[in-house]
Amino acid sequence: MEARKKELRATATSKDLTCRQKMIQLANGAECMIDPMESLGYSEEEMAYMNDYIIYDMDEGNLPYRPRYILPNYYRFVEKGCTYLSIDPPDNLENLLDGLFILYHHIPSINSYPVYLGPLDRLIDPFLTENEASDYQKIKRFLNQLNKTIVNTYCHTDIGTNPTKAGMHLFKALIDLGRANFQIVYRYDSEENSDELTQLAVTTGLMYDNVSFSHILTDKNESNNYGIMGCYNVLPYGGGSYTTLRLCIDHLVKEVMSTEEFIEDLLPMVVRMIMNMMDKRIKFIVEESNFYENLFLEEEGFINKKEFTAVMEVDGFRDCINYLLKKERIKETYGSSERGDNIAMSIIDTIKSIISMHDAPYIERTRGRYLLHVQLEDNNKDSERNPKGMRILRNPILPIQGNQSFLFENCWKNGIARLSVSNPIEHNDMDMILNRMNELYREGYQSIVVVDETNE
Repeated sequence: MEARKKELRATATSKDLTCRQKMIQLANGAECMIDPMESLGYSEEEMAYMNDYIIYDMDEGNLPYRPRYILPNYYRFVEKGCTYLSIDPPDNLENLLDGLFILYHHIPSINSYPVYLGPLDRLIDPFLTENEASDYQKIKRFLNQLNKTIVNTYCHTDIGTNPTKAGMHLFKALIDLGRANFQIVYRYDSEENSDELTQLAVTTGLMYDNVSFSHILTDKNESNNYGIMGCYNVLPYGGGSYTTLRLCIDHLVKEVMSTEEFIEDLLPMVVRMIMNMMDKRIKFIVEESNFYENLFLEEEGFINKKEFTAVMEVDGFRDCINYLLKKERIKETYGSSERGDNIAMSIIDTIKSIISMHDAPYIERTRGRYLLHVQLEDNNKDSERNPKGMRILRNPILPIQGNQSFLFENCWKNGIARLSVSNPIEHNDMDMILNRMNELYREGYQSIVVVDETNE
């Protein structure tokens, strides 16, 4: 308790944090002073695994009063406006952008900022006029406002697949502004997207490291039913994810002496444990927090509790597999080892099997089953883990990394987050970049992020 008080005082007196940042951190700090064994019913064993950073609650706090990720149905706003905010249905571009900007600030999430801005190009395009210059300035001003008020890199919008004038305006305005704090998912289809729009998307991505190119959302029957946010989590539109708990298998594996012990005994036990913890968090949100009862979003049709799910994330494959290979006295490393790939598939199959038998509460959208998400890293010797647990990847060998990670691409319905780096000398060779993207999609990849390794 005394340590927590010192942390709160340090936050309140910080010279580096803004008032809003202090408010958010102090609120989370106060929430964390509540014992989760009391508020959520965690067991001593569950707390032990959390304290050892084997299970990580992703800073969601000990009194979860709102879902982690919310994806409102913004088409509902276009059709009906918002009664709670006294906003009429928009009848022109200016009213649309003003209304969306107001609505965003009433969308809760884990970090107090909205995590999903909606499919902006499709929302905006019907409101464009013949005065392109005026429309462009309004869109640019709207994006500038977002950049300076929603300072959250976990916030996403998606653009595409059909080329629109609004999509062109959005990318051009971001390039002109010289800044983009939110992420963009470009719904890419080589047969439908225009080359001009795709090149603008690539240029924006190389400038800001904020554009991912996704095939996940190009299914014609499902294109408006999903959005992507966070570390590329695919989630239902009009719903979202109640919670995300992370299993750090690189920490967990240190408790065993053999692959068999890990896969057959320890891993199944901890996977069941983390799902029980997710159950408890969801029950608190739905049954005790009054989230649905005191928020206008469901009452007015922006969200539907039937469209929510939850995500279990797995992290640390590289270090976990390398540890087990070493225990087997195999002088190989993850990413270039057939035995390593076999171990990884056994881990995945074990987790999937256990999740498929667990009935989660209030998860109608995914039929009572939790989704899986993985943070997949390469095996470069220059990689390191910073104090907060984020992987810092340096100079990955792209062909090897790409082929190896594809082995697991279809195992994770909720997505794989991995990093690929484009050599700076390739920036002007747009054809090369697009050809490489098309090759990866033909091989079966679902989502690619193009970044510049020289960017911080």
